[in-house]
Amino acid sequence: MVKLVDTLDLGSSASRRGGSSPSTRTNFRGNNMREILLTALRKHAEGHIEKHRANVEVYLNSTTGIGEHPDIIEAMEGELMEMAKYQDQIEMLDKYFS
Repeated sequence: MVKLVDTLDLGSSASRRGGSSPSTRTNFRGNNMREILLTALRKHAEGHIEKHRANVEVYLNSTTGIGEHPDIIEAMEGELMEMAKYQDQIEMLDKYFS
């Protein structure tokens, strides 16, 4: 079992095993915090869109592995609804926080 202290944290290198702290990686003051949070929200939504898009592609391209969904159209509609929800979030970010 690897102990946490035995592993490098993100941002560390073999030559500099001291690691880094959040305060040295990112400045969380002022507008920078705003940008960090808005970017995180956008990437979160984009990731979910891609996940649900991939599910639709599976439904479209594979007849195997979808046995738990006897109504494929309904399952695809559910995926599209999820995609629309996250697309709406991105549009809200663009409209009100750009």
